[in-house]
Amino acid sequence: MLFVLATLALQVSPTVPSDFVAKNGKTKVWDAQVFAPRLKTGAGRALAAKVGNDEKAAMNAWVAQVKSDLKDYRPDRIQTYEATPEYAYERGQVASSRMMVFYDNGGAHPNTVYRNYNFWGTKPLSLSGCFNPGFDGSRHVSYLLMEKLVKNPNATFVQDGSVRELTPQQLEQFVVTPKGLVWTFSPYELGPYVVGAISQLLKPEDLGPNFRLSMLQGR
Repeated sequence: MLFVLATLALQVSPTVPSDFVAKNGKTKVWDAQVFAPRLKTGAGRALAAKVGNDEKAAMNAWVAQVKSDLKDYRPDRIQTYEATPEYAYERGQVASSRMMVFYDNGGAHPNTVYRNYNFWGTKPLSLSGCFNPGFDGSRHVSYLLMEKLVKNPNATFVQDGSVRELTPQQLEQFVVTPKGLVWTFSPYELGPYVVGAISQLLKPEDLGPNFRLSMLQGR
């Protein structure tokens, strides 16, 4: 089954330049590998290093779980895991990337999760750092996103009341783009598997006067 990413924000190149980070495929039963975005600025290199470390650790945790599971059964197909950059942006002091992690544990269907990384200079950039000091950006964005998502026919868990608010972790799952900030929710977060991932753009005019508009350009 193909996933359809309901991206409301930007046209992502089908191939983001990337570098091989690590591979763990010691048997014919599983195969796992990680790639990180190839970035050039100081912020970009710091982000790529963070991606490489985090995603390698996640891959090794997945392999450990597969090894444990294989003690009890033998799958009818190879177990696979691949983390690749789906989106990357760097300009000035800002760098941002969305990682797509595809894994197949031999169940009814494979799974996909998205993890987002943001850096300002050599340090991670949180949502609060996108707004003026003292402003509650998380509360503000939570309201804005729910207001948008309740109108999205794919966000069925929001529409039926199963999801009434976003978690602090979900609020941090954004990337920086020249057009604004984009949140991506993995399959099952806001709707059933068949819906796939859901992305939502908040433009500067949505984010309001306390949003640091210049940070979209890395200033």
